[in-house]
Amino acid sequence: MAATLSVEPTGRSCWDEPLSIAVRGLAPEQPVTLRSVLRDEKGALFRAHARYRADSHGELDLARVPALGGSFSGLEPMGLLWAMEPDRPFWRLIKRDVQTPFLVELEVLDGHEPDGGRRLARTVHERHFMAPGVRRVPVREGRVRATLFLPPVPRWVARSVAAGQRLTCLGSSLRSILEPGREDGARRCERDGAKTTRF
Repeated sequence: MAATLSVEPTGRSCWDEPLSIAVRGLAPEQPVTLRSVLRDEKGALFRAHARYRADSHGELDLARVPALGGSFSGLEPMGLLWAMEPDRPFWRLIKRDVQTPFLVELEVLDGHEPDGGRRLARTVHERHFMAPGVRRVPVREGRVRATLFLPPVPRWVARSVAAGQRLTCLGSSLRSILEPGREDGARRCERDGAKTTRF
């Protein structure tokens, strides 16, 4: 039976979201090494590894089985991510474009040698910095230079489509949610002549 490496959530997750990592199809009590590799936007590699031993059923769940050594030891379900270190001295992991994910490669190697064991299983997981539906809006107003991240909003919230994508109407609509006694922002914008549309 071939070993399989599973990561939940499957395929992709947000950067701060916990992962569930498990290996199945190993021999009972088989010693293995798990290794993680990430390449940043400048091409620098970050790596971590940890040694484990499968249980009597040939399974390994990082939430239940402690690491025996490597980049970390003990019960650390997310250790393969937080323990990654750069190949380049003094290099820091910085995300410059939050609209693209980091790709994390996870491998299971036979034995306790992080560089010499036979590869038993492999998967690639995307770690995103923006949740689905979030919009990134550059703000350029006078001397202000900023970036606004807008979460998905209900269909009834008005969105201004005036020239320059001014956010006045959206801001008014959001304030009407937080302050129930305030006039609905969409009606106010329509009353004042601003062009709005519905989601």
